[in-house]
Amino acid sequence: MEALTPSEIEAIFLATGMGCWADTDVASLTRAVAGSFGFDQHFRFELNGETGHGIVEYMVTGGHQRYGIPPIRTGG
Repeated sequence: MEALTPSEIEAIFLATGMGCWADTDVASLTRAVAGSFGFDQHFRFELNGETGHGIVEYMVTGGHQRYGIPPIRTGG
């Protein structure tokens, strides 16, 4: 059985505008995550020698204590 191999290309935060930041700037990335209500990640997927591209959407970035969902960690 082959395993699906995902590789992140880029993350896009869904939030109020906060200007621009570099994905390598951990402090700015942390502020973006804290101020966002969700984010999309563009991925490349590989399976059985084939490659595809798609978007993975997350809408609970701050976690949800009631349901035991921890905050999503991104970056460094």
